[in-house]
Amino acid sequence: MVEKVKQAIFKKNGGFWIVAGLVLIFLGIRLAVLFSQVDNLYEEEELYRGTIAREIIQGPLIPLWEYLDYQVEYFPGGTLVAGILAVPFFLLFGQTYISLKLVGLLFALGTFIVWFYFLDRFFSRRAALISSLLFIFCMPFYTKMSLITWGAHPEANFFSALSIFIFYRIFFCGKSDSKPYLFLLGIVSGFAFWFVQTYLLTLAFILISWFVLERRMLLKSGFYIFVLGCIIGFGPGIFYELIYHKGVFSINGDNVFLELALCDLGSFLPRLSALLTRDLPDSFLFGWGGLNYLYYLLFLIAFGSLFWFNRKSLSVFLKRAIYPITLRDVKLAPGSLSRESLLLVYPLLFILAYALSSYNLDPEHWRDYIGYRYMIPLVPFIFLLCAIFLERISGKKLFFRLFLSLLLVLGAAGNLGLISLKKMGWYFQDKGYS
Repeated sequence: MVEKVKQAIFKKNGGFWIVAGLVLIFLGIRLAVLFSQVDNLYEEEELYRGTIAREIIQGPLIPLWEYLDYQVEYFPGGTLVAGILAVPFFLLFGQTYISLKLVGLLFALGTFIVWFYFLDRFFSRRAALISSLLFIFCMPFYTKMSLITWGAHPEANFFSALSIFIFYRIFFCGKSDSKPYLFLLGIVSGFAFWFVQTYLLTLAFILISWFVLERRMLLKSGFYIFVLGCIIGFGPGIFYELIYHKGVFSINGDNVFLELALCDLGSFLPRLSALLTRDLPDSFLFGWGGLNYLYYLLFLIAFGSLFWFNRKSLSVFLKRAIYPITLRDVKLAPGSLSRESLLLVYPLLFILAYALSSYNLDPEHWRDYIGYRYMIPLVPFIFLLCAIFLERISGKKLFFRLFLSLLLVLGAAGNLGLISLKKMGWYFQDKGYS
């Protein structure tokens, strides 16, 4: 009987029902947290998105584009998209704060589903299941951030997951029909960059990986099909710039490309050290520092092991990536660049970008999880890499079970600590607009 259940779970078809079951668990836990912790998840900036939705329903006083002129933050597209997506939730469940929060939950659910299918297709069903469980029973920080409706950092994870899925489809499934997917990747990338400019990190990851995989990418028609898709996807930003003359290439009012050019190399090492030894583990928010560092240690074991397993592949990646500097080409033999190695590159690129940037984590002046918001692009890769590592060591049953149990017990305890039956339903009538 047990073997039949295992066969049903791990066979490649039948994935829909597995995803449906996982989605129910995911939503059950997230909604339990939402319904009982709205007061601790309150973020005033969200209400502006609710105001946009309310104006659409009642009849906007000004053109929708002009609502971007009065936003409280510098998120050119995501603010408006979040407001538009809140409309059906307002119509179905009333113009409440919980209805507004469902937009953020919708993006988190989309991210959850895309990553499942990504691992299921390019790695294994086991890795996909483990990753999904880690998404469900995750650190409290990620649970809280998945219930934020900003149209910014948390929601950008969905576009990153979708972009990477399409990218792998193009380069790891044969290129006979790649052009339609390149066009789709361009549209997603362009729209995501308009949605929130911090998506630039994912775009950089895609372009660097593409250059490594295909040295003469600029001479291929597929690249220009991708660029055309980007222009179309970024069309709303181009329209906004032409009509309203606003800076669509800014983050917090600063030009993103100028920020890259003027990065502070002097503070690189102190920022890198603070991130890796304090800020990243503290961001998990388990409540007690020891649990934060235990979860962090498990991730470091997974990351370090995969890094070692893929050291030759990562060496090839690095040498091909810095070819414009060294002018020493390295031949890319079939199979020399593993699928795992690309996923290892993203966290390294994130850490490098953060250490060179001027962004600061400030949990003391913001509500704890808001202060760590810049960590959100990295978190899904913690789950992905831990899942792939566990798939790698699945033959060592004792270690496999111990490692997975620690991750899940920590995550489950952290999420149960966010649920309060006593406060369940207290805030259902709070308005979702300002």
